[in-house]
This record gives sequence, structure tokens and C-alpha cells, in this order.
Amino acid sequence: MSLYYGKFSQVISTVLFALVTNCDGEIGSCAKHGERYYKNVQTACLHVQCIHGRETFLQDHMCRDESGTCHKQGQVLTLSQCMTKTCVLKNKKLFYEFSAHACAVDGQCVDLNSTLTIGCVTYKCSQVENGHNNVILKTGVVDVACQDSNGACHPVGAKISLEQCVEHTCKLSKKGVGFELTKAECYDPDMNTCRSVGEQWTASNCQRLVCEKSMSDHGSVNLKLKTKSLGCPNEAGECFSPNDGKTFTKRINSSLLQCQCISSNDSQNRPQYKCYS
Repeated sequence: MSLYYGKFSQVISTVLFALVTNCDGEIGSCAKHGERYYKNVQTACLHVQCIHGRETFLQDHMCRDESGTCHKQGQVLTLSQCMTKTCVLKNKKLFYEFSAHACAVDGQCVDLNSTLTIGCVTYKCSQVENGHNNVILKTGVVDVACQDSNGACHPVGAKISLEQCVEHTCKLSKKGVGFELTKAECYDPDMNTCRSVGEQWTASNCQRLVCEKSMSDHGSVNLKLKTKSLGCPNEAGECFSPNDGKTFTKRINSSLLQCQCISSNDSQNRPQYKCYS
């Protein structure tokens, strides 16, 4: 019995020794005596070796990313076009530090708190939230302006005139920023002034004019002066209508004559003078 008991104790001791020589290795596995492996601990991957069931820490630890993958010290991870982070060792701790941290705008990188103007829109890169070893950046529009056909920028509220008596104003709406037609009048070259749509007046040559507006098929505004009637000016610049039977003085070929204004049959329906010596 004693011999049997001695062999049984030896077997138990051997089994217990075998059990304690293993370590908890990587997730879901056991590490044998002498085996080396990495363990994920928060932001680091600790390099350990199993020695008789106990973990001994080695020197070459690594950083651990969000997916649990281990990366060597100094290794750079590309998070996006303008954002990278590097595995660094500081104060005996391994963690990721941003080595490039900027906003991406139209294929360009904008540093934190910096701005970039594209066309007539200015963007700014801002920090909107802090997290554990993580900073969230956001690109926002801080200034907008309208761009004219020459590429020049005009602030909201500015007015530009592409032609006489026509104005466009830079306006900001929910749809964005752009020029809006705010003045559309006819130019009167005779008086060098603007005439509102529908306004009628008599020019110095006795034409009766009206300002008319129409829309093109493309949505643009067309303005024109239309002749309503024609008259005859006398020597003093007064106007007389065709066939009104009134007589007035008019200098023709250096002679002062008594004339009347009569209709004509030409294509433009221009009145004529009928004069007497």
C-alpha cells in the first residue's frame, strides 16, 4: 500500500506541476512555459513570457489600436487623408499620439484653427470634442461671398452692375449664396438716367418711348426701349404730333419756315415736315 501511495503522490505532483507551468496567453488560448506573446491592456500590447505559470514582462511592448491590433513603437497609422497617429513611449507609457491632425477640405489639409478659402467660401478646421487620446475635428464655413463672372468675390449685401440700370445683389439663403436681380430698368441715353419698367416719356427728338421688360427662354431678363409714337420738334424744341393741324416755326436750310407735322409712309413710320415759304 505504501508503495502504491508513493507512486500516486508522484503522479499528482507531476499533474499539478504541469498545470502551473502554463499561463493565460492571448484571448482564448493557453501559453506554455517559455512561450512569448502579447497581451492587450488598454492602449498597449504588453510583451510577456510564460515562466513556470507566471508572466514575466519583456521590454519591447507595442501600442494597441481600437481594433486590438498591436503596432511597434514609432509605427505610423493613417486614419484619413489629413490625420495620422504614431505609437510613442512617454513616461514609461505607450500610447498613440497624433502626428498629423488636420481637416480635409476639397483634397487639401487644413490645420486645426486654420482657414482655407476656395473660390469665395472660407472654411475653418475646429475641434468640437475631446475624448481619451482622441480628438474630433470638424470643418465649418465661416465666411461666404458671391463670385462674379470675373472670379472676384463680393460680400453678402454687395451690389454689382453688369450693365447700366441693372443691379444684382449678393444674397444668402437656405439654398446657398448667390446673386439675385434686384434692379432692372431701362437706360435712357438721351437724359442719361434710368427708367422704370412701364414708364413712358418723350425724348428730345419727340419720340414717345416706353420701358419694356421680357424674359428669355433661359430665364434672363431683357430690357428695351420701345417707341410708342413719333412727333416733330419745332425750333424751340416743342413737340407736335403728326396730322394735328398745328403750324409752327422750323429752320430748314437756314430758312425759318412755317411747318406742320404730317405722317409718312416709310418703314419706320417717321413723321415729316410740310412747310410753307
